[in-house]
Amino acid sequence: MNNTRGNYSLIRELIWMLAGQLVIAGAVVGVYAIVGIFLPDVFTYRIFTGLALGAFISIANYAVLNITVNRAIDKFIALRGTDEMDEEQAVEFAQKNAMAVQNAATKSYIIRMASMVATLLVAFLLLKIFDPIATAVPLLMFRPILFVIGLIRKK
Repeated sequence: MNNTRGNYSLIRELIWMLAGQLVIAGAVVGVYAIVGIFLPDVFTYRIFTGLALGAFISIANYAVLNITVNRAIDKFIALRGTDEMDEEQAVEFAQKNAMAVQNAATKSYIIRMASMVATLLVAFLLLKIFDPIATAVPLLMFRPILFVIGLIRKK
């Protein structure tokens, strides 16, 4: 990955994810505030700590995803080199080397899912500090936020 350009791109991606997480956090706080009108003990600081934990892990997972996949693609491109290839050579090269990119993405996925499960476990074990539902919402909204970011970029 071109270091300066790659870092700028990663930071820009993380800012988009942070913006999405802030919108989700606002919605969650709003729902808890409304529920808190009827159930006074529901709206506590644990909502904010849970949201912060869930959003932090979600954003960290997005960073790991970007870095891992970009490194794998960069290695694939470096391995390919700049030599001209005919269609048959290109197909053979892709079949032989594309698995490394796929393996990197799979490994990243497993690590990210394990970190999400661990985060939810921490939230449940530390109920006095984190609200588990508020922790789960940012984690569950990861893919919808990516989808919305993609729609915004198309415009």
